Amino acid sequence: MTCFSNLKSLIISCPYGFPDEELKLIFASEQFESLHSFRILEAEVGCGSNSHLYDYYPSQDYVFKNIFNKKTSLRTFEYLLKTSPLVIHDTNIFETNSNLYSLTLILKDFEDIYSLLSYTPNLEYLYLLSEPPYRRIRILSKFSSSLICLSLDLNEIQNKTDDFPLNHIKLKELLEIMINLQKFHLRAYVADNEIDKNFILSKFNDPFWSDHNWSFGMNEYVLFTLPYQFDDFE
Repeated sequence: MTCFSNLKSLIISCPYGFPDEELKLIFASEQFESLHSFRILEAEVGCGSNSHLYDYYPSQDYVFKNIFNKKTSLRTFEYLLKTSPLVIHDTNIFETNSNLYSLTLILKDFEDIYSLLSYTPNLEYLYLLSEPPYRRIRILSKFSSSLICLSLDLNEIQNKTDDFPLNHIKLKELLEIMINLQKFHLRAYVADNEIDKNFILSKFNDPFWSDHNWSFGMNEYVLFTLPYQFDDFE
């Protein structure tokens, strides 16, 4: 990066993850603090009905430390390495990043997003790929009110109609506090096809959904918003 003193945007695309040592060198360069956009991508990142996030999660605190701090100029950050989803180990390293307005992440634990978003007061666009939350959804109006667009890509939903996001009430509780939200996209993979999809879809017919022009579809394995906004459909 030393050869590109005016670099403002950096995209790294790789088929099977990206070496930690190489990523640390990017963060350590003087040019990094001047970047406005940084994207790390894998060739294929969709959850997929048969995909599983890895069971081993090395410390990635260095990623958080360089993204969530006061010095960076980053406005857009995308981390889509499915082979190495992000896991928070130490929240004491975070600082507020007021510049960040677009965030795309793969997280192992859904609830980690609450720790991250409390340090991004001006965030407007959020794309989150994760396992579903297994505890009650927490409502944080501090960050939620700034969001304009929210995309949730969730896998391994258990076959229980009261699980988030299959339960329309729990999903509504998450969304209704976001007073500026204009776009909402959802893709949620269920564990198998035993759920009555007609019963699930019938619960999304109250005025809250129609007032926002949010409608849903469902096949044997996936609950999704319409029109479908994701790159692939399994």
